[in-house]
Amino acid sequence: MALLIFLLLLAFSAVTADEDAFIGVNIGTDLSDMPHPTQVVALLKAQNIRHVRLYDADRGMLVALANTGIQVVVSVPNDQILGIGQSNSTAANWVSRNIVAHYPATNITAICVGSDILTTLPNAARLLVNALKYIQSALVSSNLDRQVKVSTPLSSSLILDPFPPSQAFFNKTWNPILVPMLSFLQSTNSYLMLNVYPYYDYVQSDGAIPLDYALFKPLLPNQEAVDSNTLVHYTNVFDATVDAAYFAMAFLNFTNIPVIITETGWPSKGDSNEPDASLENANTYNSNLIRHVLNKTGTPKHPGMAVSTYIYELYNEDMKTGPLSEKNWGLFDANGDPVYILHLTGSGSVLANDTTNQTYCTAKDGSDPKMLQAALDWACGPGKVDCSALLQGKPCYEPDNVIAHATYAFDTYYHQMGKSPEACNFNGVAAITTTDPSHGTCVFPGSLGRNGTMVNITAPSMNSSSSDSSHYMINGSGVLMSILTVIRLMSYYYAGCAEHYEPHFLDACFLCRKPLGFNTDIFMYRGNTPFCSKDCRQEQIEIDDAEEKSWKRSASSSIRKSEQSKNSTTTTTPDKPIEATEQVAQGIAPPEHDLVEYTYVPDLDVTFTPAAQTQVEEVYMSPRDSKRKFTKESTAKKVAKIDEGTSTSSAPHLRLSKDHAGIKAGVLDKEDDD
Repeated sequence: MALLIFLLLLAFSAVTADEDAFIGVNIGTDLSDMPHPTQVVALLKAQNIRHVRLYDADRGMLVALANTGIQVVVSVPNDQILGIGQSNSTAANWVSRNIVAHYPATNITAICVGSDILTTLPNAARLLVNALKYIQSALVSSNLDRQVKVSTPLSSSLILDPFPPSQAFFNKTWNPILVPMLSFLQSTNSYLMLNVYPYYDYVQSDGAIPLDYALFKPLLPNQEAVDSNTLVHYTNVFDATVDAAYFAMAFLNFTNIPVIITETGWPSKGDSNEPDASLENANTYNSNLIRHVLNKTGTPKHPGMAVSTYIYELYNEDMKTGPLSEKNWGLFDANGDPVYILHLTGSGSVLANDTTNQTYCTAKDGSDPKMLQAALDWACGPGKVDCSALLQGKPCYEPDNVIAHATYAFDTYYHQMGKSPEACNFNGVAAITTTDPSHGTCVFPGSLGRNGTMVNITAPSMNSSSSDSSHYMINGSGVLMSILTVIRLMSYYYAGCAEHYEPHFLDACFLCRKPLGFNTDIFMYRGNTPFCSKDCRQEQIEIDDAEEKSWKRSASSSIRKSEQSKNSTTTTTPDKPIEATEQVAQGIAPPEHDLVEYTYVPDLDVTFTPAAQTQVEEVYMSPRDSKRKFTKESTAKKVAKIDEGTSTSSAPHLRLSKDHAGIKAGVLDKEDDD
């Protein structure tokens, strides 16, 4: 069945659990192409999801969730229960590393100690209560016990004889663990975490439970389930299960522990023998669930009492084992596309912003970091993107990594250029998406923002000097590249190449089409820039080769004529050097460009530095000479040989000129005229 292409719209109110209900989502990670944490947070932000539950305490996710205001439930994975349940210090280290290190920037509100331990990992069950207490003790030591609650999710299958709810009780086998656990929850003002799956209740009932009863669909009075002991009517499996949990706790003399649903949902796709795992049923269940929870109707046993709920789950997890239905509980696929659109009409404030028509340019996950950094430096430099929001302390500084920063720069540039598809390429490290990458207070161009107002941005004038991109500092490489970019552009201007400058790198050939002398400059090697297209590169290489060959042939001919002239006439004295214009006339420099001045540093292989280096000789050189090493001493000796009218086949031919800056040498390899 084809997936619907409309964007899933949810609204999750950021409210207190004591007064109002909320809807959250679980974030599983068993995906073959798990989105980057920044992409996950961008999706949460775009859908206004304010409550999430993680199945671990992944540092990347916790950092990405920082300063977003999203309330986070973290988990101690099942395989760590044995270690934490046997050692108070292990629990303290876990809390220090995964809670204290991130709080309060990341709004952690609860810790799930394992999940379904009693039904899936019975060997660790004997240590479950110890683990709860040790984690709580570590929170007390860190003064976080009031802010962060501790509990453990239980499967509703622990409740035996669930209907009628008034007769429900927990599997007595586990009472030695459940009683101290419930006592702990009561003493810490925590809550019972319960996983409720009406889908499985329906499938396993062999027709005893009607599908409409499982899906929250309206029922006729004579179709409702009636508790024969209390005469209370139940219209759905969800409420009946929650009330069964209340009665089961009361059976053990615990009557004031609230219930929170840590998992519930419905699969959208199944195998051929799973016909009720469908898009329609998943849509119906989750839509009705959201409406039911947010209307704060409570349950028949506790009307009006909030039952906050986490939907299982955010993404389809294609790496899950088991039947096809196990892989299809998600609201979105790995690309952030909605699996279906929830029907929330009549649910009050549930509808959120429809961002279906908005597009954004984001960095591709898995891209080469060096390519991303190069593209980021360009966007914040020649691309004229205002990257001041990425400075430390600014709204978009966190998370401080190249993918997040590049995404902001790419998207800003993309909107500056009118959302042209060509403006979101950056040599293949960027892609267009409909998912708003905004997070926390970092609102991207084109985003509807927190108040539903579109954030607009216009391209700056080419003559504008108001950009703050020169202040953009991510790391040493970014600073260096920014400085080199400015120097390079100034060099182009003074070399008469300003006409080649373009406002962006849609074609990016101006770096290839530069004066011959610039082909070996320090800023961008010929044919090796990520921004030059292959065709442009190859075209210019061929042009350069043809020009250089013609130039050297002409120069060789001029040199031989000069040497022949010296044999028959008086040699030019050193006091009368050949000026630059004469060099051009003699073919020693390219006729179409002025000589380009470099300062050569012998210690570097192919590097020219600014003229501040005083211990080296300034030379003019052709591109093919760039790998030769010319020290001050060796150049002086060669100059002396030329001054004396001598030459060797191994020495380059030099032509001297003098000005106020001192001696400059034009260097050219001897080459036969062939």
